[in-house]
Amino acid sequence: MRGLAGFTLIELLIVLAITGVLVAIAAVSIHPDRMAVNQAATGLVNSVAQARFEALKENTNAGIQFSTSGSGSYTICLDQNLDGACDSGSNIATVTFGTREHPKVELTNATSATVMFDRRGVALSSGAVVTLSNPSGSYTRNVAILATGKAEVQ
Repeated sequence: MRGLAGFTLIELLIVLAITGVLVAIAAVSIHPDRMAVNQAATGLVNSVAQARFEALKENTNAGIQFSTSGSGSYTICLDQNLDGACDSGSNIATVTFGTREHPKVELTNATSATVMFDRRGVALSSGAVVTLSNPSGSYTRNVAILATGKAEVQ
């Protein structure tokens, strides 16, 4: 007498494992805008740390200047004359959104145009909140720059 035809338990488990891997890959590729916004927010947190480090290293004020024109940008700079603004020619790094580096990200709002750090790395203002989003505005991340000088993604 012949056994019943069907799938073995191992065959079913292999099919389920392959299906799970394919679904996981598809889920990541469905939301590339979210990943881009998250990476840009993490990059901004790192840039805040870099600005604080520059203030300590150069023993002068340093900061980040935000712009919402176009898709937005920010610039890490020095303030050696201590007037609370970026000095001409003192730009350390600039990140522009909507370009090759961050094509799917926009800087849509900044509660302060400039955040400066003193030579101890402490923010000279009460901090700021910067909003990054995808071009459609359906996904946003806020980066809070605290008065202590630290930054965190919210």
